[in-house]
Amino acid sequence: MKNKKAKSQTGRVGRKPKARGRTGFGWKLLEDISFGRVRNAPANLAALAFISLVLIYSMFAGGYVREGFNAVGRSIDRVALGLGFAVTEIKISGRDNVDRLAILQALDLKKDRSIFRFDVSEAKRRIERFGWVNSASVSRLLPGTISVKIDERRPMAIWQRDKLFFVIDSEGKPLSDKKIADYAALPLLVGHGAAKHARALLDELEAQPTIKSMMKAAIRVGDRRWNIQLRNNIRVLLPETRESEALAELVRLETEQGLLSRDVKTIDLRIPDRMTIELGDDAAAQRKASLVKNGARGAKKGKRI
Repeated sequence: MKNKKAKSQTGRVGRKPKARGRTGFGWKLLEDISFGRVRNAPANLAALAFISLVLIYSMFAGGYVREGFNAVGRSIDRVALGLGFAVTEIKISGRDNVDRLAILQALDLKKDRSIFRFDVSEAKRRIERFGWVNSASVSRLLPGTISVKIDERRPMAIWQRDKLFFVIDSEGKPLSDKKIADYAALPLLVGHGAAKHARALLDELEAQPTIKSMMKAAIRVGDRRWNIQLRNNIRVLLPETRESEALAELVRLETEQGLLSRDVKTIDLRIPDRMTIELGDDAAAQRKASLVKNGARGAKKGKRI
């Protein structure tokens, strides 16, 4: 009995472990999932899928698999699709004016391509060519989402050049020549050089909201200075420099005398410390009649003298 017990103990303790091959993660993994007895199969399959993902991503990110790639590359792409890495969703944020369909076309997605084969850099370059786009970021969100974040340029004014109209931003960059009527509330700038100098003028007008609210258009003259056309058809001639002082003086006269509500055609502010006003037709006729009448009275008084 004693010998039997000893034999049994020797059998358990002295059993030689089954060889597992060379030490190291890769070797052990291959042995563990061999098609004999499989230990921890779900965990091993998950690990295999993870490693496959890493290898696939590395090959695409490292540039080993490109457009027009060979049979090996196509096989890798099929493996990725088989593992569920197909593009199934597109998230776009920051878009107000950029056409959504244009963005989708710029992504150039193909149903038979995995998310790893999608060219992030090229898609970003194509999207940033759109006039409305200041900058864009494009990224993959595994397993199947493409994220597009857009920083749009903000419309500041409408620029008329000859018979063409453009929406422009604060830098004077044309954003679009489509659906101009949608931006009718923006200031209208006219003439060559108007877009380039728009920011400086509009900054001056921000400081004088009375004039800004009355402005119908600003016309660039000889690419040197501005004329401002008001909604009541009064034309204001600004100097080449000192626009801020001229506008401030105009606001003072409007506040104190109601100048801009009178029958006036033109207010010339080009010469410092001297304002020239051209009256409207009715006001000019009344003034002429008044002068004639006063002149006649003066002549009669002179005769009596």
